[in-house]
Amino acid sequence: MYLHLLILLQLLSSAGASESGIVGGKMAKPHSRPYMVSLQHRGHHVCGGMLIRETLGPQLVLTEYVTVTGLPKEDEHIPASPKCSVAGWGKTYSNNNQGSGVLMEVAVTVEDDSECKRIWQKYFDKKQMMCTRTTGGKRILSGN
Repeated sequence: MYLHLLILLQLLSSAGASESGIVGGKMAKPHSRPYMVSLQHRGHHVCGGMLIRETLGPQLVLTEYVTVTGLPKEDEHIPASPKCSVAGWGKTYSNNNQGSGVLMEVAVTVEDDSECKRIWQKYFDKKQMMCTRTTGGKRILSGN
């Protein structure tokens, strides 16, 4: 189980998750995202992730509060325009370096990858990121 979590942590950190945030979001309703996990050290949130496989061994017991979720296929293209939501424990304000102590969520709209490539240039990697904007249309965001 720990090996899978370490691999997930490595993937998240290499994809830029340490710079992620849920700016302009709201606190998620408890148990509304049973696939989200908070890895903690001494009672403090260190890193967030998602349960994407049931093969974590016998230590994982699936319930109505603990479930797995799927991811798009590696080569699957997600078209622009769908509304979706992003959740995590990242920064809640763009000028704040502290992450949230509770799970936060924000509504976004998927943008065409070319828009993020134009703005973020070499920092946008469509293999590891999705291009989104806030529903208020304030700015384009990129994230993993």
